[in-house]
Amino acid sequence: MKAILVLINPDENEEFLIGYALYFASKFDTSQITYISFIERTCHMA
Repeated sequence: MKAILVLINPDENEEFLIGYALYFASKFDTSQITYISFIERTCHMA
């Protein structure tokens, strides 16, 4: 299972949202979490 967090418009709350996504995904025994930012056009593996 892979959790995906998509931020359309990252701002000062970006780190908070990523942290929340990591916490949320941990509830589902997720081994991989993909963070996608459409602004930066990058994909970060946590």
